[in-house]
Amino acid sequence: MTAARTGSAEIADVLLSHGANVNAKEKTHGQTALMWAVAYEHPDVATVLLNADAATSARSDVRHRTVSVGPTTSERKQPSPSPPT
Repeated sequence: MTAARTGSAEIADVLLSHGANVNAKEKTHGQTALMWAVAYEHPDVATVLLNADAATSARSDVRHRTVSVGPTTSERKQPSPSPPT
Protein backbone atom coordinates (compact mmCIF):
# COMPACT_ATOMS: atom_id res chain seq x y z
CA MET A 1 0.00 0.00 0.00
CA THR A 2 2.80 2.42 0.81
CA ALA A 3 4.35 1.93 -2.62
CA ALA A 4 1.00 2.77 -4.23
CA ARG A 5 0.41 5.84 -2.04
CA THR A 6 3.90 7.24 -2.58
CA GLY A 7 4.15 6.51 -6.30
CA SER A 8 6.94 3.92 -6.17
CA ALA A 9 6.26 1.86 -9.28
CA GLU A 10 9.62 0.10 -8.99
CA ILE A 11 8.94 -1.00 -5.43
CA ALA A 12 5.42 -2.14 -6.33
CA ASP A 13 6.91 -4.21 -9.16
CA VAL A 14 9.51 -5.80 -6.85
CA LEU A 15 6.89 -6.62 -4.21
CA LEU A 16 4.62 -8.20 -6.82
CA SER A 17 7.48 -10.21 -8.29
CA HIS A 18 8.12 -11.60 -4.80
CA GLY A 19 4.54 -12.75 -4.36
CA ALA A 20 2.68 -9.76 -2.92
CA ASN A 21 -1.09 -10.07 -3.39
CA VAL A 22 -2.06 -7.43 -5.95
CA ASN A 23 -5.63 -7.40 -4.61
CA ALA A 24 -4.84 -7.28 -0.89
CA LYS A 25 -6.98 -4.83 1.07
CA GLU A 26 -5.75 -2.69 3.93
CA LYS A 27 -7.53 -3.32 7.22
CA THR A 28 -8.74 0.19 8.03
CA HIS A 29 -10.96 0.87 5.02
CA GLY A 30 -10.59 -2.19 2.80
CA GLN A 31 -8.86 -0.31 0.02
CA THR A 32 -6.52 -1.93 -2.48
CA ALA A 33 -3.20 -0.66 -3.76
CA LEU A 34 -4.87 0.18 -7.08
CA MET A 35 -7.40 2.37 -5.28
CA TRP A 36 -4.57 4.23 -3.55
CA ALA A 37 -2.55 4.61 -6.77
CA VAL A 38 -5.56 6.05 -8.59
CA ALA A 39 -6.56 8.31 -5.68
CA TYR A 40 -3.05 9.77 -5.42
CA GLU A 41 -2.69 10.03 -9.22
CA HIS A 42 0.24 7.66 -9.67
CA PRO A 43 -0.35 6.30 -13.20
CA ASP A 44 2.96 4.39 -13.29
CA VAL A 45 2.00 2.44 -10.17
CA ALA A 46 -1.53 1.89 -11.48
CA THR A 47 -0.06 0.48 -14.70
CA VAL A 48 2.17 -1.93 -12.78
CA LEU A 49 -0.81 -3.08 -10.72
CA LEU A 50 -3.09 -3.43 -13.74
CA ASN A 51 -0.42 -5.41 -15.58
CA ALA A 52 -0.38 -7.75 -12.56
CA ASP A 53 -4.16 -8.24 -12.95
CA ALA A 54 -5.33 -5.93 -10.17
CA ALA A 55 -9.11 -6.11 -9.82
CA THR A 56 -10.81 -3.00 -11.14
CA SER A 57 -14.14 -4.15 -9.68
CA ALA A 58 -12.95 -4.29 -6.05
CA ARG A 59 -14.94 -2.23 -3.57
CA SER A 60 -13.72 -0.54 -0.42
CA ASP A 61 -15.52 -0.72 2.91
CA VAL A 62 -15.82 3.06 3.07
CA ARG A 63 -17.11 4.35 -0.22
CA HIS A 64 -18.29 1.08 -1.70
CA ARG A 65 -16.96 2.20 -5.06
CA THR A 66 -14.97 0.48 -7.72
CA VAL A 67 -11.81 1.93 -9.24
CA SER A 68 -12.23 4.45 -12.04
CA VAL A 69 -9.15 4.47 -14.25
CA GLY A 70 -8.74 7.43 -16.59
CA PRO A 71 -6.41 10.34 -17.24
CA THR A 72 -4.94 12.01 -14.18
CA THR A 73 -5.53 15.67 -13.47
CA SER A 74 -2.13 16.57 -14.89
CA GLU A 75 -2.80 14.54 -18.06
CA ARG A 76 -6.20 16.06 -18.83
CA LYS A 77 -6.07 18.46 -21.72
CA GLN A 78 -7.07 21.99 -21.02
CA PRO A 79 -9.72 23.39 -23.34
CA SER A 80 -8.34 25.20 -26.35
CA PRO A 81 -9.08 28.89 -26.48
CA SER A 82 -11.83 29.88 -28.88
CA PRO A 83 -10.58 31.12 -32.24
CA PRO A 84 -10.85 34.87 -32.76
CA THR A 85 -14.00 36.01 -34.50
